[in-house]
Amino acid sequence: MDCVWQILRQAPLLFEFTEEFLMAILDHLYDCRFGTFLFNSEAQRVNAKCKERTESLWSYLLSSEQSDLYMNYLFHYCDRKETVMQISTDPRRLILWEAYHLR
Repeated sequence: MDCVWQILRQAPLLFEFTEEFLMAILDHLYDCRFGTFLFNSEAQRVNAKCKERTESLWSYLLSSEQSDLYMNYLFHYCDRKETVMQISTDPRRLILWEAYHLR
């Protein structure tokens, strides 16, 4: 997740979501409220009837009540099939994700 945030930080206009979206995913990863990340495979989730017993994290985060919280209003959509993201892999460009790790 930190890797996605590092890329988001370098190219914020290329993502439809914000860092708050990434933080919400991490916050709900282990709370067992959502079945999205339970078990090791889709087959195990089906056998455990996760859909009937839990809500999907994606349904919750993308619901009309929540989606405005995570929308990047600076996102600029264009046809990027021929565009390559120019992301630096220089370790000196990596920084600590303070908003997540230091809260």
